[in-house]
Amino acid sequence: MSEEQEVISVSEYVADHEQLARIIFSPSMVLGEVVAPSAFNLVRLKSGTDEDYVSVNRMDYWEPSYENCRKYRPRIEGDRIAGYAKLTAGDVRQSSIEDITTEVTAHPSKSNPFHAGISYTAGSELIKGHCESPEFLMVTSMLASQSIFVPFEYQSS
Repeated sequence: MSEEQEVISVSEYVADHEQLARIIFSPSMVLGEVVAPSAFNLVRLKSGTDEDYVSVNRMDYWEPSYENCRKYRPRIEGDRIAGYAKLTAGDVRQSSIEDITTEVTAHPSKSNPFHAGISYTAGSELIKGHCESPEFLMVTSMLASQSIFVPFEYQSS
């Protein structure tokens, strides 16, 4: 390899002060310039597996842009990549209410060492897939209201 690559040490613990980016697709995850609660829902994936966390990226290590996010595909046909929702890990952890607890944990992979996930538990049970409990919907609403929508600037090719 002729080019040197910078090695970045990534902490396993996602600290409260860390900024997180949730990639946002329109129209399903954004209402005008406001992040919709649906951006933080869990779904059943096309593979038939129920999601057990919402994917986010750790902005201390990686800055989202249209160029480095356009590879992501929407879950809903007709959606297009629009930008990202920005919030802190502390905001996520403070969004726990009643019996629903929220947490952010690192989920690094070989292709994305900066990947993390927002998970939800009801009591001591991990919530997986589609959930419509009023408490869960309140949590996703809180996460959306604490997020700042950052639209991507598109480059014409």
